[in-house]
Amino acid sequence: MKKLVFGLIATILLTSYSFGQSKISFLDIKNKEIAIIIDNNNNTFKEYYLFQYDNQDFDFFLNKELIGNIEIVNNNLIIITDKIKYLFAINDENKDEKIIFKGYGLSQRKGDFRILENLNQPNIYHIIINRLLGGSELEGNGQTGIRCLSGGVGSSSCEVTPSTANIGAASCKVTCSTGYYSCCDDSVGECRCVANPK
Repeated sequence: MKKLVFGLIATILLTSYSFGQSKISFLDIKNKEIAIIIDNNNNTFKEYYLFQYDNQDFDFFLNKELIGNIEIVNNNLIIITDKIKYLFAINDENKDEKIIFKGYGLSQRKGDFRILENLNQPNIYHIIINRLLGGSELEGNGQTGIRCLSGGVGSSSCEVTPSTANIGAASCKVTCSTGYYSCCDDSVGECRCVANPK
């Protein structure tokens, strides 16, 4: 009887949320960027990926939540669910995946974040970095005019570590495809890809 009850509880738990899997949600960010958020809890979370793209429609993902795992393979992000794999690619490898989205930049961000809706543009959002000291905030995406304190023209990747960031424990790292360079600014905890000058 004890084995039967334990087996039933284990089956219920595994059916709703498999071990090691994350709750993955998506936000449309201004300037053709989509945030892939891991374990959003009442609009606060500790980790997300920012995927920069040019010509793609991501309406399919908006207001959608997946349960699955995230893997980084050859600088591409793969979301693996029970039914399908989604590949967010910045290079042309891994073409065997089921659904491919092409972009030019992928950054991973870790810290203390929350979501803020843009009141002037419905369904467009900002991700805010909560400062650990003083309680003030910084916008964690869509920065214009960031300084490339690391990276710069000719580089394909750079990062901001918690020890260099001026915003508490926030960190980020970015990888860019051909035609773009990496730009990291530890004064605002920002890592992104910028088009090469013409």
